[in-house]
Amino acid sequence: MASLTVYPDYHPESTSVDGMVGRTGNEDWATKRTSGGNYAADSSTVPASPRLTCNDATTWSLLRRSIYTFDLATLPTGAVIDSATFGIYVSSKVNTLGATNTQGGIALVDATTATDTALANGDYQLVGTTRQATGDIAYDVISTGAYNVFTLTAAALLTLSDIVKFGVRLVCDLDNTEPATLATKDLNVTGRASEYNAPDRSQVPYLTVVYHIPATVVVTPVALTVVKQTPTVTGAAIATVTPKALTVTPQTVEVIALSGGTPATVDVIPVALEVETKALGVSAGCTIAVTPVALVVTVQTPVVVAGTSATIAVVPVTLDVVSQLVTTRAGFTTTIPPPALEVVTYAPVVTAGTSATIAVVPVALSVDAKIPAVSIFMGTAINIYGIANDIFCIDGIASDILYIDGRI
Repeated sequence: MASLTVYPDYHPESTSVDGMVGRTGNEDWATKRTSGGNYAADSSTVPASPRLTCNDATTWSLLRRSIYTFDLATLPTGAVIDSATFGIYVSSKVNTLGATNTQGGIALVDATTATDTALANGDYQLVGTTRQATGDIAYDVISTGAYNVFTLTAAALLTLSDIVKFGVRLVCDLDNTEPATLATKDLNVTGRASEYNAPDRSQVPYLTVVYHIPATVVVTPVALTVVKQTPTVTGAAIATVTPKALTVTPQTVEVIALSGGTPATVDVIPVALEVETKALGVSAGCTIAVTPVALVVTVQTPVVVAGTSATIAVVPVTLDVVSQLVTTRAGFTTTIPPPALEVVTYAPVVTAGTSATIAVVPVALSVDAKIPAVSIFMGTAINIYGIANDIFCIDGIASDILYIDGRI
């Protein structure tokens, strides 16, 4: 797996921005939370801080929310995001309002903005209410002088695109739980903005995504090449050639991605089957029945766990079948049953990694049957199985077998 870390642009912004939006003026809690914003800041070293202050025991003078946008356009094409974290560097925190640890905590939420590179007053109401992290960070857990990190939820990962936008709100603001107000008191979590110590990026907000590139699986489809029988017929002989029967079970490929996103690419290339039979020399008056060669092929079934740039090349299965060659004398009936071939090829299980290549070596089959020793009597029907040699029946002589007038 690989990772990519991005930061909001510091001023002048080009593709992303961070800063704060808020509402000032002495007013009650409901008005402060739900009315439109009246200020925004995105181009100075002013901290990007969620903050709440009160003017007296009954009214609130300031409520502020932070906004962060990130540009993920450099993420590789086809990348699947497995996890992501968002971090803000907190320089200080204050709670003199009497807010509880939960109320004074911070939460990561969704957000939108009018533009990608600047914040406006109206963005105050565009800071959302849907939590994007697996948990809030309570006030007593917030670390100062250090990064405070949120881990994104699975649902948040699915929303990541070229431009990602988040907001940070005080939990009391998000959950609408009004703290106990005290005159001229403050609740503030001060986080560093992208302009801090620019162009140094050591204490500014960041988004880190961990991703992988799905595996590419290449498997070969089935191609069949058949050279049919070419019997030679002399005179009035009858030659019957039965066609070849080929049974092919094609590949089944399963690709398992590590998480959601773009699936792996599967290309299928052929397994080549080649069958070549022999010509039959037939004398007049003979009947030759050539039964088909039966091929049963079960091809590769790779199972691939997707990883980075994995490639699986499955080499084709090659079948080479040499069938019978028969020359027989007039008056005989010869039946040649087929050689039966059954091939079960490899089923690799592969955990894909970086630039992994798996080559499955072909199964090569060569069938060459042998001639049986037989005694032949004139006028007798002969069944010969698996013949690969030649039989010559000329005036009683059949290869190594001699018969005269029906006797050996």
